[in-house]
Amino acid sequence: MTSRARLLRNLGAALTLLSLGSASNLAVAGDKTWDGFANSNWDTTSLNFGGTAWNNASGDGAIFSGFGLGNVNLPGAINLDSLNITANGYTFNGTGPLNFVAGSSTLSTGVINVASGTTQINVPITSTQTAIQKIGGGVLELSAPVNISASFPLTVNGSLSANLIIGTTAFNPGVSAGTVRLANSSVLSTTAKVAIGASGTLGSSAPYLDIGSNNVTIGELLFVNQNQSGAWNTILNANNGVIGSGTLRVLGDIHVIGVGSQNPGNTIASNVDLGGGTQIIRVGALSSFGLNSSLMFTGTISNGSIVKTLGYTSAGVFGSIDGLSLFGNNTYTGATVLNSGSSVATGTNASTSIKITGLGGPGGSQFSLQGANGSFLSATTIDATSGGTFILDNNAATGASGNNVPNNPAAQNNNRIRDDAAITLRDGNFTYRGLAGSTTAAETYGSLSVTGGHAVFNITPNNLGSAAVTASGDLTLDPRSTLQVTTTTIGTGNAGNLIGGNARAFFNGTVPAASSGIIPRIIGPSDFVRYETATGITPLAAGDYSSTLAAGTNVNLSAASSTAGSVSINALKATGTFATTISSGDTLSVATGMMLTTGTHTINGPGTLAFGNTPGVIFGSTAFAAGSVVTGTQGILHATGTLTLAGDLSGLSGALSNIGTGTTALNTNSFTGNIELRRGTLNI
Repeated sequence: MTSRARLLRNLGAALTLLSLGSASNLAVAGDKTWDGFANSNWDTTSLNFGGTAWNNASGDGAIFSGFGLGNVNLPGAINLDSLNITANGYTFNGTGPLNFVAGSSTLSTGVINVASGTTQINVPITSTQTAIQKIGGGVLELSAPVNISASFPLTVNGSLSANLIIGTTAFNPGVSAGTVRLANSSVLSTTAKVAIGASGTLGSSAPYLDIGSNNVTIGELLFVNQNQSGAWNTILNANNGVIGSGTLRVLGDIHVIGVGSQNPGNTIASNVDLGGGTQIIRVGALSSFGLNSSLMFTGTISNGSIVKTLGYTSAGVFGSIDGLSLFGNNTYTGATVLNSGSSVATGTNASTSIKITGLGGPGGSQFSLQGANGSFLSATTIDATSGGTFILDNNAATGASGNNVPNNPAAQNNNRIRDDAAITLRDGNFTYRGLAGSTTAAETYGSLSVTGGHAVFNITPNNLGSAAVTASGDLTLDPRSTLQVTTTTIGTGNAGNLIGGNARAFFNGTVPAASSGIIPRIIGPSDFVRYETATGITPLAAGDYSSTLAAGTNVNLSAASSTAGSVSINALKATGTFATTISSGDTLSVATGMMLTTGTHTINGPGTLAFGNTPGVIFGSTAFAAGSVVTGTQGILHATGTLTLAGDLSGLSGALSNIGTGTTALNTNSFTGNIELRRGTLNI
C-alpha cells in the first residue's frame, strides 16, 4: 500500500471515529492505541502507536479503534496486558505470538474485547501469567494455537478454573460475551479448560464457542450459568454454549456450576464424542434450579457412556444436583446414569442401560422420555433407585415460542422402550402418562422387579383416555419390599381414572401368589389388590371386604371397633380416622401382615396384635398406642404415612424398617430389634 493510500485510509477511519466520539479520550495510562501510520507491522520498532513504538516490557493494553483497519502483521512476539478491538475489520497475521502478561490497562488483564463484527487472529496466543477472557458482542476467530497455562478461578476456593473464558464469570447487564470461533481442530490444546461464562445481552451476543465443522478435543468444559434468559435460537439450536456441526470431545469433566439470579439454560449443540469411555457430567445448582434446561445436548452423542452426578456450587463445594436434556438422536451404546435432578430425553437413544438415582435435589430425581421420538429402544435394563423415578410421558412438552428450550410438543408414542426391557425399582418409581384426550395409550416392556424398599407404579391416562402398560414377563417383589400401583385423579378429565379400569397394569408372566384374594405387600390407590387376566392389577371392590373382624377375611372398618375374642383375619383396612381396640386377653392376628388406612388408624390394647411369621406391612398413618401389644418374628415394613409406635414391642423381633417416604416415630424403649431407615424420617 502506498503512503498516500494509507494516509487516506487512516484519515477516513479518523473521521468515522470522530463522529462517534474519539476512542483515544477513553484511554488511560497503560493503554496504547494503534494508528498504523508508519506501516502495518505490530512490532517493537514501527511507530504505529501515536508516534511511538510498542514496548514489550510495559505490559500495556492495545486498543484497535478504527485507525489502520485491515491486516495487522506481527513479525515477532508481542507482550500485552489486554486487547481491545472496538471497530470491525482487523485481521492479525504473522509469526507472533500474542503473549498476554500481567500488566495494566483499562480492560482487565487477559481480556480480549471484540465489540462487533468479526476479528481474525491468525497468530498464536500464549500466556503463563493470565487466563484469556473474551468479551464483546463480536466474533473472535482463531486459527493458530492457543496455549494458556495460567487459569482463572471460577469458584471461591479455586476448585474449578478455566484457561479460556467466553463472557464474564458473573452476570453483568452491561457486558456482552459474543463468540469464539475455531477455524480448525488444533486451536485449543487437549488440556484446555474452557468456560462458557455470562452475557448481559441476548441473541448473538450470548456466549458461544463455535467449533465449526472441526473435531475439537479439550480438557474440561465449564458453564458458569449466569446468562440472561432468552428465546431459543432455532438456527444455532442453542441459546448459548458450544455450537457447530463438528464434534467435541472433553477428556475431563463437564461442569455446570449452577443457576443463580438468571435461568437461561446451557447448551452443547455440537456433536459429542465420549471417546469410548465414561463422560462425567457434574450439574450443580445455586439459588434456583434450571431443571432439565441446566445442560441441554442438542447434537448427537456417540461412543461411550454418560454419568451425571454431584456438581459444584460457586463456593467450590458439592451441592444439589440439577438436570439435563438429551434432545438429539444419540448413538452411544454405553450406560446412561443420572443421579438426581429432573432430566428429559426427546430424541432416539442407543444406550443399552438406564440408571436413575435420587441423591436429593430438584424435580423429584426423575428421567422422562417424551415428545414424538423420546425413546431408548436398545436399553435392556432400566433401574430406578433411592427415590429416582423413570417416566414415560406422552403428555409433556418442552419449549414454546419465546422459551429458553427447544420446542418438543407432547405426542403419543407407544414404543418408547424395548418389549423385553427389565425394569428394576429399589426405593424407586415407574410412571406412565398417556396423551390428553380420548387416546388409547399403551406400552410393552419386559418385567418389573421391586428389589427393595417401597416403590410406586403410576399409570395415568389423561383427560378421558385409557392406558395399558404390559410386562411380557413377571412381576417380582423382594420379601421386604412393597409396591403401590396407582393413578392420578387430579387434572382435567382425570377424576374417573381407575386402576383396573382405564388404567391397567398387565403381566403376561407370573405375579406374586395371592393370599385369600389379595396380593401381599401390593396395594392400589387406596385398596388391597388382586390380579385379573382381563383387568390386570385390580383393587378390591367394596363387596370384597368384610365390614367386621370376621375370621379369614379382608376387613374394611369404617368406625371404632373392638374385638370380641381372639380372631385371625387376612388383612385390615381402615377407612377414616378412628380407633380399634383389642380387648384384654384377645389376640388379633393379621395373616398377611397387611394394614392400610385412608385416615389415621389407632390400635389400642390391652390385647395383642400378632403378625406371626409375616412382617407387619403398614400403609398410611397408623398408631400403636400405649398399652397395645405387638408381636411377630419378621418386624415391620412401614411404607407410607406416619407410623407411631408407643406400645409394648418386646414380643416383636426382626427389623423395624422405614422403607418409604413417611415418618416412623418410635415412642417406646421396648423394641430391641434392628432399625432400618431406607428413606423418610425416624423420630426417637
